[in-house]
Amino acid sequence: MRTILTRSLALFLFLALLADGCTKSSDSPSQSGNGTWTVSGKTTLIGALSPLPGVTVRCGGQSTASGTDGSYELRGVPEGSQVISADGPNCKQYSKSIEVRSDTRHFIYLDYDGTTLSGYVSNILDGPIQGAIVKVGTLSDLTDQGGRYEISNVPLKSDSLIVTNPRYYSTRSSISPSGPDTHVDFIMQRDTVISGRITADQYVDEAQPNSIFLSTRLILGSNGYVGSTYYGNIRRHIYISFNFPAFMKDPGVTLLDGSLELCTDGPYSAISYDIYALSSNWFYFSLTFNQQPIFGLPLRSGSGSSITGPRYETILTLTELNQLLLNYRSAGLINGLVIQARTGYAISRSYYSMRSTINQPRVSFNVRF
Repeated sequence: MRTILTRSLALFLFLALLADGCTKSSDSPSQSGNGTWTVSGKTTLIGALSPLPGVTVRCGGQSTASGTDGSYELRGVPEGSQVISADGPNCKQYSKSIEVRSDTRHFIYLDYDGTTLSGYVSNILDGPIQGAIVKVGTLSDLTDQGGRYEISNVPLKSDSLIVTNPRYYSTRSSISPSGPDTHVDFIMQRDTVISGRITADQYVDEAQPNSIFLSTRLILGSNGYVGSTYYGNIRRHIYISFNFPAFMKDPGVTLLDGSLELCTDGPYSAISYDIYALSSNWFYFSLTFNQQPIFGLPLRSGSGSSITGPRYETILTLTELNQLLLNYRSAGLINGLVIQARTGYAISRSYYSMRSTINQPRVSFNVRF
């Protein structure tokens, strides 16, 4: 009986060893009957943490697209040396040789087929603009102290480049990058009101044609009246000169609005006048009625309405200031302007001059630059 049991145990151990030698362990991949394996992994951008979906992966005659989590799986890839390739949206083509001897995990890291976009953001008066947001698609960068920005891996396709900053008007540019580096600079603009400077003002009197009048008043008159008093058939003209700020010589500066104003020193009846630019310079401390400069282009015909008390009147508006600005940009200086009362008004009108302690002449510009 013991002999039979011993033989049975020996036979059982033999059969168990035989079965173990004819099978793979549970940890080994299972090859299909035609000698193929499964290649799988994930697709992502180089240096990125998030996966890249929608990538077409090919290997050994098999093809698939990566899912939303970047995962892909290719079944039935023949054993041996194979080339795995991948095409992603706006990415450089990927290709690499791999050895397939079992089920294989292979991670694919793609590089954007894009450009490095860089440049500077500035303002013609302020210089470099720090903290401007430069955005293209979903990519963006903030400008540094020098106004510089740089955005990597910008897709090679037509798009809009948008620049914003709370102090300036936003601006944009259409781009169609085609190389590894693209340079685009931006000039941002803002609006501001700037006070100009009256450099000289004076009046001349036909009754005293060789006298120089430098007083706290500028008298405008025709037909010889000063107030209600008649002084003979004489005229009085007013001369004014002012400066545009130097930066306004830049054609990139736009004059949005502006005015030159004089303030009357009391109540007056209505009077009409003509204003001319001066085509020649006038000398502040030598101007007399007999030494008046040559007149240039007509600027405007104005009217001082009837008033009951001191009030500022607009002498030059945006239209006339733009004419003078064109001259300034071409000639580099402003010779000034002259105001002449029209005949037929039996009154004079008096304005405060720059030598007055109150209500001086003023000029202002609303500009975009």
